[in-house]
Amino acid sequence: GRGAAVLAMCLLTVPFWVAYSQAFSSLQLFFDRRTNRHAAAGFVVPSAWLQAVNPILCIGLQPPLQRFWTWQARRGTEPSSAVKMASGALLCAVAFALLAAGVSWCGADGGEPAPLLLPTAILLPLTLGELYLSPIGLSLISRCASGSGTSTGLGLW
Repeated sequence: GRGAAVLAMCLLTVPFWVAYSQAFSSLQLFFDRRTNRHAAAGFVVPSAWLQAVNPILCIGLQPPLQRFWTWQARRGTEPSSAVKMASGALLCAVAFALLAAGVSWCGADGGEPAPLLLPTAILLPLTLGELYLSPIGLSLISRCASGSGTSTGLGLW
């Protein structure tokens, strides 16, 4: 019943979370080693600053996204939770397609470094994907899990 649905939902999102976690390892290495981090006046953007982009995007994108979903709900066109979660997974795929294009463009081990804004351009769809998938999944689990299983379901998530 409900427990199986919660478990299935958690298992189906594992590929998203595996890919999402790469943003904080593989993308960080790409930014550090293959991105031109030179900005104006000779300033070199510290590699660690990339870790701040995702939280900034989360805080900045959540309010407009919430307004968008509210607008859709008023018009009767808000997609289902499953469609929102699938959209989040698709946005994650878009982010990694951008990363693959960037690596192809600048070469994995040589060639020109990628432009400074490419990692941010990659994190934009990835963060939107997170905002489409994560809170929606938490909401679904809290609705689907029964009584004492709610905390277990949320812990699984």
